[in-house]
Amino acid sequence: MQRHYFGDINDYRKYILLRKFLKSGGLRIAFCWMLRHDDTRNDGQDRRYLANEARWKHLDPALYRFLKAACDQDPSSGIKRIENSDLLRGCCFHGAELKPAKEERARYMSGFLKMAKDHRAQLAFYDSDNGVEVDSVPIGSLRSPKYLYWHEIEEAYSQRMSLLVLQFFPHELHPDFIRRRRREIADHTGSKNVLAYDARRVCYFLAAHEEHLAAIEATNRAIERDETSKQIHIIPH
Repeated sequence: MQRHYFGDINDYRKYILLRKFLKSGGLRIAFCWMLRHDDTRNDGQDRRYLANEARWKHLDPALYRFLKAACDQDPSSGIKRIENSDLLRGCCFHGAELKPAKEERARYMSGFLKMAKDHRAQLAFYDSDNGVEVDSVPIGSLRSPKYLYWHEIEEAYSQRMSLLVLQFFPHELHPDFIRRRRREIADHTGSKNVLAYDARRVCYFLAAHEEHLAAIEATNRAIERDETSKQIHIIPH
């Protein structure tokens, strides 16, 4: 996550989804920001939805008002502001900056898992820039903070937390990619319950433990009951 992307359209959908897990599912969430230095690209800063209240505000009015006010003032301070708000009550946040070096990264991830355990989190959310690792970016390289690595997914799932992993879609057909990535997540975690939430430009993959399925099903029913389902399409396991 980069601070200057705060409040863009992908963020709006992300927070809508997380609020469904919190409010409808009643899950305690450990939020790993995976913060890194802002780069000079602005391809992710699509905030045009904030100028179209009639189309977007009704999806989550309180969240919409908050994001609009934050982006009108200073998007780069938005992360701290949303942490300090009541919008994500039930979340604990790991907000340190993620560095490329292997040793520092290992300490960062261990610190996140300790925080999650201390808060008795049931769901871990990783907010990486791009998603799961790719072969061209080995861990420890300069661009590695943009990715979550398979061994980190395996370790977190072994802590009895369900996992929610952000993944930007690559340049391939979405259904094909979703099927492949779900199989990979199932293989790496051993989860028999891997769901996907297709949020247009981004997909959220959920590897669920059995004891959390009732809460997840309640969340999914809440999504399907309102217009959230037009923005976030649930693809069941």
